[in-house]
Amino acid sequence: MPIQLVSELRLLISQRWNRLEPTLFLYLAPILPDELLPRAFGIAILIQDPLLRSPVLSRLIARLQPEARETVLEDELVAVQERETTYLRSERLRTLAPYLSAPLLPKALEIAGTIEYEENRVKVLIELAALLPKKEKQRVLRKALEAAGTVRNSIKRINRADSILI
Repeated sequence: MPIQLVSELRLLISQRWNRLEPTLFLYLAPILPDELLPRAFGIAILIQDPLLRSPVLSRLIARLQPEARETVLEDELVAVQERETTYLRSERLRTLAPYLSAPLLPKALEIAGTIEYEENRVKVLIELAALLPKKEKQRVLRKALEAAGTVRNSIKRINRADSILI
């Protein structure tokens, strides 16, 4: 990367981060020099819109070394569990899923089980199941099927109610 660009990125992130348009991080994350990643992470966590914060964090996580990635993912799982609404919980888990290591999957599955809206829970469980060994994958997919059945039954009840009202 040209030295001038690195200097400009360094200045942009270190001095003017509070004036940066958060969507810029989506484009900056893949090209940031390694030395700027910790600062970029600190800034990305402050992005107010959780639907924008998740993809930015995901792109930054992809750039981290395995040890640092594990620490960040642990912190993110705690944040997801403690602070997010059930919808945002599902979105953030789906964003983090590709980077989760085997030791973090049980925590992610536990959090997925707390997602109230069945359709979102099904999506997260399917994504997490893909990362599991065969026996565990089958157990999680059974849970996803149970939740999917609940969604299907809810839709049938709504359709029946609509037909009665018409």
